[in-house]
Amino acid sequence: MRSGSLRLSDAAQLRFAAGEPATEPAPATPAATGSLNEAIAALETRMISDTMAACNGNQSEAARQLGISRLGLIKKLARLGLRAP
Repeated sequence: MRSGSLRLSDAAQLRFAAGEPATEPAPATPAATGSLNEAIAALETRMISDTMAACNGNQSEAARQLGISRLGLIKKLARLGLRAP
């Protein structure tokens, strides 16, 4: 088998032969089991927290890197219950 080639499991080959999708369903993730709003809030929280830490709490720089206004960042920080490190 060549490097980088994909090998289907026996079960996937049988499903494919039967005309079913060969891929196995992805395992449920917290985002997949919750609401869209919860998933968005979790992503925003992680991205803002990581960016604020990388910018040493500099809101102007963090907002620039996130592509939002400083005021928008401040509002998101308040809404998500975050504060500068």
